[in-house]
Amino acid sequence: MYNSKMPINRKRSLRAIHLLYNLSSWLCQTPNYDFKRNEVIVSTWDQVRAIIIVSLFIIGYVDFMIMLNYKELSITTLVTYIATMFVSAASQVNVICSAIFWNRDKWKQLLHMFHEVEIFVKHNHDKKSSNRLFYIEVLVAHIYCLAMIIYQCYITYKLIPLQQIIFYNILLYFIFVSSLINYNFAICLKYRYETANGMLIKEISQNSLSMFVITDFKKSYKFQQKNGVLRMWGLFTTLSEIAMRFNDVFGWNMLFISLNIVVQLLYAFDSIVIFSMHKSKTSVDNDDLIAINFLIAILLLVSIDFVKVFGVMVIVSCDVVSANARKTANICYKILLEMHLNDEGREDLALFADQCSSVDNFSAAGFFDINISLLLSLFGVVASNLIIIIQLNQ
Repeated sequence: MYNSKMPINRKRSLRAIHLLYNLSSWLCQTPNYDFKRNEVIVSTWDQVRAIIIVSLFIIGYVDFMIMLNYKELSITTLVTYIATMFVSAASQVNVICSAIFWNRDKWKQLLHMFHEVEIFVKHNHDKKSSNRLFYIEVLVAHIYCLAMIIYQCYITYKLIPLQQIIFYNILLYFIFVSSLINYNFAICLKYRYETANGMLIKEISQNSLSMFVITDFKKSYKFQQKNGVLRMWGLFTTLSEIAMRFNDVFGWNMLFISLNIVVQLLYAFDSIVIFSMHKSKTSVDNDDLIAINFLIAILLLVSIDFVKVFGVMVIVSCDVVSANARKTANICYKILLEMHLNDEGREDLALFADQCSSVDNFSAAGFFDINISLLLSLFGVVASNLIIIIQLNQ
């Protein structure tokens, strides 16, 4: 019989990230959720607060368009700057409206299914041990975010009106929190797939596809089958449904994250190109040239701020979840190779493997799949548009 030392991974439950979730709920980026009662609560105050925040973002963007100095900016800077601000503002308007108004029922389904799966795998985490790493991650991420905001305020306070600086950095913090919550939901799903794969291996290797009973999970019809494989089939079906709800809830946010990576990189490279062109038209000595090149390198480094960093992290985490989902089919096929034709449960396991091999990928609102290859496509878009920027500024 198939044997493996794959551990049952019990890290990063939905309850473990309640601190970050409550923060995002206060910012109206996720619906208010009672972790004890497994209940989504959206009050009138939540809706009023969401309308106020969305209105402020729209007013801030309109003010930005009015205050923008169109005459002094080059065409490439104007286009990339406006695109950056529009995508950033639109992404947060979408996130807030989706959580509070548009996709509230889908959020409820997503959270309820996460709760079901965690009961099924008997997730009993030790708060002192399993949550420590998460708190450290959130703390380090916030320190990094704060450092980038302070630095951006320092280098722009003489160039941009104060209200625009405040608006843009508040917008960046909202993007940061929404990306962080998106990333952690993907990581939660990744760990649940790892746990489910470990349970599948353990159940089949120890019990030879025999019945196993989970006494604290008798309310869900999917887990009432007597055969072990059928029970695991119900678990993985629920995980597949979670992935579908993840696409429904975070799909448009994933699209805006991808667009944000492109437009912000283009804006950063446009600034570097313009600065380089200005440098080449002035006579400078070697010391000044070294200093200017060093400044350009710093600008390039600063351009890789937390919006791009956490955007890439979200994309990579979704790809990792898809890879763990595909591992289930590989496990089943390896088990089938070691089983006899007349073994009990072989037919169920074969059907289970076929279903797991056809799991849908994460997508950006159905426009394209979210995986590692997307990063190459995004960088290809940036590279091709960078050539146009250089030509327009010559």
